[in-house]
Amino acid sequence: METKAIREARAWLKSRGGEAAWATTRTGGRILLAQGESMPVTRATIKRMCEMNLLERITTDNGLIRYKLTKLGDSK
Repeated sequence: METKAIREARAWLKSRGGEAAWATTRTGGRILLAQGESMPVTRATIKRMCEMNLLERITTDNGLIRYKLTKLGDSK
């Protein structure tokens, strides 16, 4: 079931190119960035979007975690 949080996160990400990546802050925290903006979602929402095949999780060789809207996530 698609919740309001998922709909808003999908729309926010789609309006910023459909891709985001985790970044580490100076204090050691982690934020999800898309086109230089902090994505206003929880990790639980991201996890649920991946489970629903709305987002694809991509881990690069150097350990960076990126997310990309899938065709399903981009079409709704």
